[in-house]
Amino acid sequence: MANLARVLVTWAGVPVTGGGISSFFFDEAHEGFQADVAAFLTAVTGLCPAGLAITVPTSGDLVDIATGALTGTWSEGSGTVINTSSGVAYAAGVGMRTTWRTNGIRNGRRVVGSTFLVPLVTSAYQTDGTIVNATREAVQAAAEDLVVASGANMKIWSRPVNGSGGQASTVLEAVVPDKVSWLRSRRT
Repeated sequence: MANLARVLVTWAGVPVTGGGISSFFFDEAHEGFQADVAAFLTAVTGLCPAGLAITVPTSGDLVDIATGALTGTWSEGSGTVINTSSGVAYAAGVGMRTTWRTNGIRNGRRVVGSTFLVPLVTSAYQTDGTIVNATREAVQAAAEDLVVASGANMKIWSRPVNGSGGQASTVLEAVVPDKVSWLRSRRT
């Protein structure tokens, strides 16, 4: 039974309606994954409006890759709370995303993950509604740093579906599209 360490980063504060969660998965044995996630989020929080508290936990669940069952917990380092203090003007519910490309194929499709950075300050947008190039490039660099720091330990987990077991695919690269993304809901 192979496990993944699930890191559930919480987003709270006035700019986030109802709170939010960003999920990251890593090989159970990988040390430093919590600090790697905190470094990525710290690098991009200058794009988020004031009043957010983004919390990277000190512990979390271990998830069985094949079944999705919780098999235990992980614990590492000290927690990180990233408080934002950028501009107050922001576009509620919209922002950008980082796409995590993998080596995995499931049901004839490439396994891809996403992390949404929502909301963003209004200065992150160009007049045509797309993302400012310097903003996109900064997030791209931070995402690439996370991939490099994680080595082959960062994963995208595909849940078990209709009797087909789950799958963990190694993140190979990050791509930040020049497109605005929005959330219809945040899963908790």
